[in-house]
Amino acid sequence: MDIAIVVKVFPILSESFVLRMIESLCDEEGVKVTIYATDFVDLELLRKLAPRLAEEVSRGNLKLRYPKSGVFRVKKGPLTRLVRAGANFLVSPLFVTQLLIRGIRVRQALPAASFRRLHRGMTHDVIHAQFLPVAVSVAAARLHKATCPAPLISYVRGFDISKPTAVSEREMALLLGPLGLASVTCVSRSLARMIEARGMPAERVEVIYSGIPISRLAFRPPSSRPSGPIRFIQVGRLVRKKGFDLSLKALSMLKDMDFEFLIVGQGELESELRNMAIELGLTSHVHFAGPLSHDETVNAISNSDVMLIPSVTAADGDSEGIPNVAKEAMALGAICIGSSHSGIPELLDHGRTGFIFDEGNLSDFVEKLNETISRRPSWDRIALAARKFVEEEFDATVISRKLISHYRRQQGH
Repeated sequence: MDIAIVVKVFPILSESFVLRMIESLCDEEGVKVTIYATDFVDLELLRKLAPRLAEEVSRGNLKLRYPKSGVFRVKKGPLTRLVRAGANFLVSPLFVTQLLIRGIRVRQALPAASFRRLHRGMTHDVIHAQFLPVAVSVAAARLHKATCPAPLISYVRGFDISKPTAVSEREMALLLGPLGLASVTCVSRSLARMIEARGMPAERVEVIYSGIPISRLAFRPPSSRPSGPIRFIQVGRLVRKKGFDLSLKALSMLKDMDFEFLIVGQGELESELRNMAIELGLTSHVHFAGPLSHDETVNAISNSDVMLIPSVTAADGDSEGIPNVAKEAMALGAICIGSSHSGIPELLDHGRTGFIFDEGNLSDFVEKLNETISRRPSWDRIALAARKFVEEEFDATVISRKLISHYRRQQGH
């Protein structure tokens, strides 16, 4: 089977799930993968985040197609993005103008022009676009008669359906039309319900969780970690929907508790969160580690006791699917406390595989933190149940085979 994976930028530090998915697909016998990055590729970052994939690219076993000339070689940034957008328009002005007239917005029309050029002369059995806006770009490229007749599938992962502005109504109409989506895979049942509400027929929607490489995640029973301060950790982009502010406020309300809190990630709220930590008197407890590689993050989680996942729906509607970092924490033996946001309750069964509090409810968060700490003697049992659950439901090999089965069904349509 010949599979095309389409993204805008490759790779992205906060989207390691795409790398893990590609790795697991490449491990399947008889599967050939081509990656299309319509905007930019950072080969140096790829070597750091996924050395095995980088090696496969260098050997020619994994095809990587992306704009390779002129301004497209310049590293990403606000100005270079603007320059590349202008170059994209100048290369295909008539095509881009036609898309704009049809109601496709610039941010989808320009990648469509890029994909059309990159795809020229290529054939695939299926095309799997990561996120709905990328699927819009591929569908828009299909308006050109010589472009990619293979079944188009989109992996819906969170913001792309929960954020109303991610895909406009006219763009959704394109996805629902004859040149649009053959099917959709969603990383949680909550996201499946959202896209069905936007008009996607239920029979064309399948929940296929995002997988993690279980065999590479060594389980550590909580009792094997050193005693002393409880080590909390939270990982993710420092943006509103991740709920880092809730974590700081909740931890500041723990009475007479000796703890450490490691924050892994970077983002627009970093200064605000650092100031909040000072205002709440937590400077001696909180450490901002900044962005870490996947291996460094796994090591940090493995040395922590409790993973916090207090996700909330942002003001603009942006929300999660099921955070992969929570699955990894469960596989590694850390105890997870998550909010009732989106697909997180599909992952955490309160008291059995982790703990759940009401989304955005600070007092309930504090209550569940205290409950979690009070049940420390049961942590080994909870961690073992969590590991067993993610082994059964989220192993990358199992997920890749589900994806391939899904692809084959779309070929038959």
